[in-house]
Amino acid sequence: MKSPNNLIVSIIIFVSLIISFSCKSPFGGGQSGDPKAAVQKAYEKFMEARFYHSVVKTKDAQNEVETELDFVAPDRFSIKNQMPNMKTEVIAIGNEAYNRINDGKWIKLPDGQIPVSELRKQMSKDAVNAMKDFESLGTESLNGTDAAVYKFKSSAGGETISKMWVSPANGLPLRVETEGNFGGKNIQLTITYNYDKEIKIEAPSVN
Repeated sequence: MKSPNNLIVSIIIFVSLIISFSCKSPFGGGQSGDPKAAVQKAYEKFMEARFYHSVVKTKDAQNEVETELDFVAPDRFSIKNQMPNMKTEVIAIGNEAYNRINDGKWIKLPDGQIPVSELRKQMSKDAVNAMKDFESLGTESLNGTDAAVYKFKSSAGGETISKMWVSPANGLPLRVETEGNFGGKNIQLTITYNYDKEIKIEAPSVN
């Protein structure tokens, strides 16, 4: 089992990378003729989002993990991981982070780490810089809603292919599917997004 300190770094870096694969469109419902420009501009808008909730389902040869992530700007994260034999929770606020395993006691992690907001920005920039081979796939119906669809590859942490659905009504990402090699493992990854409700993220009580 990973130590809590290694656990939070792994979780946050991983989630920071995968959230960069889905981005808010700046075109207000339209599509850009250049899919690369559309995704890059979308990244900039996504980073400006004040809050969101995402559900990430990750599958490799050994494990299936479901992660729920809530973000509230500028630097508050709540991350819950459900694995076959373990549940972990992380709350990160600025340069402070807390972790607990299987509903146990909250532990405050050592100070002096890179603030999560800065880590998110840097890892997201690295992820965007690693994107390549952009395509526009037109529109598809997703859960009864027409969505603009983009496809691209990435060399961040491995070699992956992603497909992204974006709402033409409000420019927000609805779903992302990624597959390929990430961190030396073959993975299948699905992310869904919700922007309806801002939750309150506070530091937990530590005894």
